[in-house]
Amino acid sequence: MNFIPPRVDIFHIYVHTHAYIIHRIKRFFMRRAILSIRLTAGTALLAFMAALMPLYAQEAAKPPAEDKKDAAQPVEDIGGWRVKDFKPYVQAMRDLQKLSREYSENLLKVAIDEYSTGLDILEDMENEVAKLTEGGVVLNVGSAVTGPEVLLKAVSMAANVGCVPHGIVTADFDLRAHEPRQMTDEAAQCYYFRDQKSVVTRIPEAFGGRGLYIQGDQKQTIPFLYRQIIEHS
Repeated sequence: MNFIPPRVDIFHIYVHTHAYIIHRIKRFFMRRAILSIRLTAGTALLAFMAALMPLYAQEAAKPPAEDKKDAAQPVEDIGGWRVKDFKPYVQAMRDLQKLSREYSENLLKVAIDEYSTGLDILEDMENEVAKLTEGGVVLNVGSAVTGPEVLLKAVSMAANVGCVPHGIVTADFDLRAHEPRQMTDEAAQCYYFRDQKSVVTRIPEAFGGRGLYIQGDQKQTIPFLYRQIIEHS
């Protein structure tokens, strides 16, 4: 069988060849255009970065800026507590510390004054008791604790320096009842009354004296004592 080649149409060959060449040309220039765009964009980006480099270098050369707000209001340490997040309370805490300091100083001043006053009273009473070496009279009017205790200490101090109040007469003026037999009974309530125990019992018994207890309202007993002194003087 003889092979008969197909008929070749010159026109179709030309059309296909022209289309292929045009396609290749378009593709070539398209690639060149894309490459050119990329190169242009890259060059522009590099130029932009190069322009920003001096500005960045200047900013980097500057010292870091501090927070003006934090610098204006530094962290405070109040009483060992850091109160950075509670700045409105800083002044209140400071005022409380100042008040507490002033209050403590006032208490200390009052305590020192009271202590000095107590020493002065004790020294004055000691000096008065020291004059009773040949006997005398001591009256306790209405003082249940402080007066009797100060008198007891003053008598002890005077006796320690040789000024023993021999034959002293003491008298206690008060409203409560007095039972002499209970002064030796620790279970009795009257045993712990400082005026009855010290003024009426301990001091006169220790120095060979005599203790008296006058029960009644001082508004009546003291004027009565005064009238008796005037009448018998």
